[in-house]
Amino acid sequence: MGLDPLTKHDYRRIESFIRGYELLKLRMDDEIHISRKQNMRQIVQGIREVYNSLPLEEQQLFRLLYWEAQRPSYDIIAAALNVSERSVKRHRERLMERVADAIIYI
Repeated sequence: MGLDPLTKHDYRRIESFIRGYELLKLRMDDEIHISRKQNMRQIVQGIREVYNSLPLEEQQLFRLLYWEAQRPSYDIIAAALNVSERSVKRHRERLMERVADAIIYI
């Protein structure tokens, strides 16, 4: 990861990329400026690589955190995965750090 730890703002921004992953994939075909298209491609590829590298249990957490239509709360996710809320939050932080590294978030 980069030199500075991720801030709350960084987490929100990275999470917005993850939640908008499907839209970003679709928009890559739009007629947009080449540098924006490259940035979108890097984000999509980074998210895909992180997700695909996760064990199945962490993929499930990833989906519950970011790709579920109703976005369940931490306590519901913890109950579904049979872990503590604290564990869910720790995993979320590590996922954000991995995605930040993969998309070269600065």
